[in-house]
Amino acid sequence: MLNEMNRQAVLQPAARIGKAMLTFRKLLLACSLGFFFFANAAHAQTTAFTFQGRLNDSGAPASGSYDIQLKLFDVATVDAGTQIGATASFSAVPVTNGVFTVQPDFTAAAFPGADRFMEVSVKPAGSANPFTILTPRQPITPTPYALHSDSAVTATYATNAANFNVAGTSTIGTSIGIGTTTPLAPLDVRGNLFIGLTADPGPVGANALFLANDAGDSHNSFRVDGANDNLYLISRSNGGATNDPGIIFRTATKGAGETDRVRIDGAGNVGIGTNSPQSRLDIRGDVKLGSTGQFFAAAGGENLRIIRGTVFAVGTISVGSGFTVSHPAAGDYYIMFDTPFSGIPTVTATADRNNAAGGLNLLLAMLDANCGCDRTTEVRIVIVNTGNANGQDSQFDFIAIGPR
Repeated sequence: MLNEMNRQAVLQPAARIGKAMLTFRKLLLACSLGFFFFANAAHAQTTAFTFQGRLNDSGAPASGSYDIQLKLFDVATVDAGTQIGATASFSAVPVTNGVFTVQPDFTAAAFPGADRFMEVSVKPAGSANPFTILTPRQPITPTPYALHSDSAVTATYATNAANFNVAGTSTIGTSIGIGTTTPLAPLDVRGNLFIGLTADPGPVGANALFLANDAGDSHNSFRVDGANDNLYLISRSNGGATNDPGIIFRTATKGAGETDRVRIDGAGNVGIGTNSPQSRLDIRGDVKLGSTGQFFAAAGGENLRIIRGTVFAVGTISVGSGFTVSHPAAGDYYIMFDTPFSGIPTVTATADRNNAAGGLNLLLAMLDANCGCDRTTEVRIVIVNTGNANGQDSQFDFIAIGPR
């Protein structure tokens, strides 16, 4: 048996990147054996990659058939570390002018991003002798590691397993375009975007954003839809929903829960300070209007309603709404409220002397508290001439303030 001999090998991926001295640990061939390989991704559709080597016999290219084994390890030292995946074995590999080619497949799981080293063993085809291991193990170059990114089966830095599927035109770089090859923002989506939905909720306008509720129920989802030159904020509901959908605006307090602030219910009523609005606009709390808040309705104040107007001398309405007028006799007017007050209102009336006959005599507009009428629904105003105490027609203004 021949003495153990040194053999030389060169490691080179798509372009030569370095050299390493490899040593047979057991005698295989009574010749000088050199080793040289390329490692290229075979196709994006598979996890195999092309491994190409060169065997030299006494300095000249070898020819013949050889059995070859490739093993993947996590450390460079022979007889140390953990083998990754199964052994890739190739029988009777033809070597022509020193060159051979095989395609190992260690699967994408073998390349998570950590260092990997290839251990190569060879022997003449069909030989009963054991394989001779070439040393040292060779580091895997970046090309096979492209399998890790090409597969994209599991995201290395994701908390949970995730799939990334692109159906259609897309580009990934400093900006991501889905449905476009010229993204205008870091994320540019041309078309509808669905988040959290378990099913397509149905046809909508282009460029809509769907957000499912917490349970992922497509019967209750929120849609932002840009269509017909409008922006629609829609709380979408399909036939399986329990209630008509509403839109709720909430704020959260640090360390505490969330609180409803504004609600639009299914009937279109808007509630501020209440989640059960009773009218088109229902505000529970202080209300201030004007540039300095000069018009103020206190939340804790009385629940008042105001009716005011101007009535012509003939008994027709000049200004105002929410009431009607009857004029049974000279200087005698009845104001009937369209909606009754819940209690007797306070009423003040002022006659306009310039619109009355009778010269310079003072005209008094008096409230008749003994009108014999339901004063929550109507009031009687009497105008008299101070000169003769007779009733006299005159234009007058009035205001009624009372509980709703």
